Amino acid sequence: METTVRTVYEIRRRNLRQLIEDDYFGRPFLLAEKLGLNRNYVYKLLSDPEKSSHKRIGDRQARQIEQTCGLPIGLLDQRPEDLEASAILQQIEALTPEHRRAVESLIRSLGPVDE
Repeated sequence: METTVRTVYEIRRRNLRQLIEDDYFGRPFLLAEKLGLNRNYVYKLLSDPEKSSHKRIGDRQARQIEQTCGLPIGLLDQRPEDLEASAILQQIEALTPEHRRAVESLIRSLGPVDE
C-alpha cells in the first residue's frame, strides 16, 4: 500500500494527466484549446513541481477545467483509487435489484479483506 501522502495539487496534476490520456489522445494542447488556454500554460500545470516553471492547479482552475470538460465538480481533487471505487459503486447501483443482491452476496462470500 502506498504510504506517501499526496497534496491536492499532486492529485489534481495526476488526474489532469489521466484526463488528457483518456479524453485528449495524450495531447495536452488539445485540452488547452478546449479550455481556451495557452498550451504552454497547460504544460506548466503538468510539469514537475520541482521546476521553476511549474504552476499549481488551484481551486478556481480545477473547477474551470471540470466545468468546461463536463466533469463532476471536485473530480480532479479525488485520489485515483477513490475514483475507481466510485465507478464500481455506480455500476453496482445501475444493476437490477436481483443482480445487485447477487453481487452483494458474492462480495460477502469472499470474507473480510486484510489491509
